[in-house]
Amino acid sequence: LPGFGVFGVGGLALTILGVVLMSQTFVIPRNAYQLTVLTKGVWIALGGFIGIGFGLIAARLFLPRAALASGLAMAEPEPEIEQSERLAVFDELLHQTGTTTTPLRPAGKARFEDRLVAVVSDGSAIEAGQSVRVIEVLGNRVTVEATDN
Repeated sequence: LPGFGVFGVGGLALTILGVVLMSQTFVIPRNAYQLTVLTKGVWIALGGFIGIGFGLIAARLFLPRAALASGLAMAEPEPEIEQSERLAVFDELLHQTGTTTTPLRPAGKARFEDRLVAVVSDGSAIEAGQSVRVIEVLGNRVTVEATDN
């Protein structure tokens, strides 16, 4: 809601007041009719904001399970990749050391014995020819860190 985080309830009250004032031709009521119109406008605006609140809560609770909306949200990713989904198996490289053949900024290639593998550094830039150790293998993503020689 606009201004709710900065002004708290005052920001919400000013928003409702702005909606009410837009729906009428006067600012300050000067007779009984105008007071009735102002009161009716305040209740309509409050009802609208309360309805929007309940609608958002209902959408948050029930929409993910609705049959028509099931394809709108992505499912939670599974942390482990099935063996049948892998393009290559690099599990045997875990904790092995090798040498980078290209600079890793953060991705590049490294050689482990006679195998050239696409790797990703742990976030740091690693120069070509530096010794690296595999710290994580997830599917075909091999994460390495520089080792001190």
